Amino acid sequence: MTALLEQAQQLLSKSTLTIDDVRELERLESQASGDEAVMIGELWEAVYAMADDTLLEQLQD
Repeated sequence: MTALLEQAQQLLSKSTLTIDDVRELERLESQASGDEAVMIGELWEAVYAMADDTLLEQLQD
């Protein structure tokens, strides 16, 4: 497994996500390439599943 993907997965291992976590995931995804970028991109479904109402509102802004 590659370093950026591992960092992205660590962000999602938290019990709650923050807007800063989402921004970091965006940064990691933008730095990744090839299969790693695709795998990080697939984590977004988990972000929306884990997000609380406050975070969902922040993501819409």
